Amino acid sequence: MADPRNSRRIAAFAGCVVVVAASFGCVPPPGDPAPPTTTAGPVNPPPGAVEVATGNVHSCARMANGTVECWGSNQFGQVGDGVSGTRAAPVSVVGLGGVSKIVAGAAHTCALVVTGSVKCWGLGASGQLGTGGTSTRPTPVDVVGLIGVTDIAAGRSHTCAVMDEGDVRCWGNNEFGQLGDGTTDNRLTSVRVVGEDYVTGITGGGNHSCARLADGTVHCWGHNNYGQLGDATTLSSSTPVGVVGLTNAVQVSGGAQHTCAVRTDGTVRCWGFNENRELGDGSTASSAIPVAVVGLTSARQVSAGQDFSCARRSDATVRCWGKNNGHFGNGVVSRPQRDRRDPGRRGRRGSQPLRPGPFRDVPRLLLAKGLGVR
Repeated sequence: MADPRNSRRIAAFAGCVVVVAASFGCVPPPGDPAPPTTTAGPVNPPPGAVEVATGNVHSCARMANGTVECWGSNQFGQVGDGVSGTRAAPVSVVGLGGVSKIVAGAAHTCALVVTGSVKCWGLGASGQLGTGGTSTRPTPVDVVGLIGVTDIAAGRSHTCAVMDEGDVRCWGNNEFGQLGDGTTDNRLTSVRVVGEDYVTGITGGGNHSCARLADGTVHCWGHNNYGQLGDATTLSSSTPVGVVGLTNAVQVSGGAQHTCAVRTDGTVRCWGFNENRELGDGSTASSAIPVAVVGLTSARQVSAGQDFSCARRSDATVRCWGKNNGHFGNGVVSRPQRDRRDPGRRGRRGSQPLRPGPFRDVPRLLLAKGLGVR
C-alpha cells in the first residue's frame, strides 16, 4: 500500500505496521490465529530486505536482489514456498525473481516484476489471483493478460494494477464495487476501472480502492459505509468518485474502513471510520470528507491499517494514531472495550485509543528492530 517511489516503506493492513530496516516485527490483530503478544517481536530475514508487505497473518519481504521471502500462516499457500504449514521464519518464494514491488491481501500475495507482469499466489476463492479460476495456488502464477504494469495494490480479497498508459485494471472480489467496473460481479481476470486515466498510484483498502491521479487529486470506489471513499456520502460506488476537497496528494493508503493521503506540504488528510481515532483529527466522529491529522508535519508516507494509521516523516521517525493493541511499538497497550461496529458479536474485545492527543511516537530503537503493523 505504499508508493513505489519510496526507498524505505511502511506497510499496514489488518493489524500491524512494518518499517523496512534491518529486521521486522508484527503484532497480529485480535482473533487472528497467531500467538498472543502485546509487544512487537523481531523477525530476522536475511540482510538486504528493502520492502515489506503484510497480510492478515503472513508477511513478505522483497530483497535487494529481486527475490521475495515470506513467513507466517501458510494455510492458503500465501507464503509461496509450495509446501503447506506455518512458517516461523522467512522462506524463499519459489521461482520468483526480478521483483520491483510486493503487496499482500488478507490471504494472498502479489509481486510486480520488472518486465511489467504480475504474479500472485495464495487464496484464490474470489479470483484475487487473476488466473481465470478460483483455485488456491501455493506458488506464484501469472495474472492473465497483464503487461506494462507500473504499480500494484491489494485489498482484502481483490487486487489492482496501474498500467503504463495510466489506466487501472482490477480483479477478485467485487461485492461492494471495489473493482470499479460498474458492477458487483466478482472477476477472475482483470477488468478496466471505468473512466480512470492518468493514474500514477493505487491502493487497496478492505473492500475499497483508491487511485492518485497525475494532477494530485484522488478517486475512490467500492464500500463506503463509513465514508471511506471521501465523496461526502456513505453510498458505495462501483465506479470511481472524487475525494472532496483533496488536492496536491502525493501518496494515498487505504485501510480497512478509512483512507489517508499525504499532501505535497507534508500534511496528512484522512477520511472514513474514526471510532478509534484513526483519522487523527482529535475526535471519534467518522468523516465522509478528508480531515487534517492534527499536528503532523513533514510527512513523506502514510499507511492506513485496520483501526490505526502511521506516517513516516522526513527525519525517518514514525508517528501512529488510533487503536493500539501493541501496534505502535511504544510499549503501551490500550485498555479493552467492545468494538461497536458489530453489535451482534457480544463479547468481542477491542481497545480504546490512547489519550490525550492523536499521536504516539514510535521509538527509533523499534524502527531498527521492527514495528507492530495494511
